[in-house]
Amino acid sequence: MKSIKSILTKELSIDKHSPLTKEVLVNKKASNDLIQVFDNTHNKKLIERLTNIKGDQIKNFSNDELKNLAKTIINLSNYLGIEKIPESDHIKMLINFLRTYWGSYTLNELRIAIDEAIYRDEVVHYNKLTPQFLNKILKLYDVDRKKALYEYNKVKNDR
Repeated sequence: MKSIKSILTKELSIDKHSPLTKEVLVNKKASNDLIQVFDNTHNKKLIERLTNIKGDQIKNFSNDELKNLAKTIINLSNYLGIEKIPESDHIKMLINFLRTYWGSYTLNELRIAIDEAIYRDEVVHYNKLTPQFLNKILKLYDVDRKKALYEYNKVKNDR
């Protein structure tokens, strides 16, 4: 059985430092652009958050990207310790939910939102990956995302 780490880094190319993923190339350019806007006094976390906003939005995913999202949902279930892997119909409903209500987010933002929720001890999944669970996590992430966008626009307009 493959480890979650090997699945995430090799099969799904989640490692943000991997030069092979399209999302990483977009994020690298975005990061360079953001560094030009912000000086050294601004938070590295802010630049990282803004960098992750760049990339393909879930609502615009191609079929291949939707398949990758389905794999990510399965792997996130394992990562979160959910014992029963969601069935395909359930995964389709989760994807539709994400596309409908969180479609302007990127796949990388979904991953980060879950990691941050774990870090903040906000993860209560009751052994099932549900739209309510994803919604709660993304709403928490959304607060920080909006702060980052506000700060970016404020600095950009002050220039």
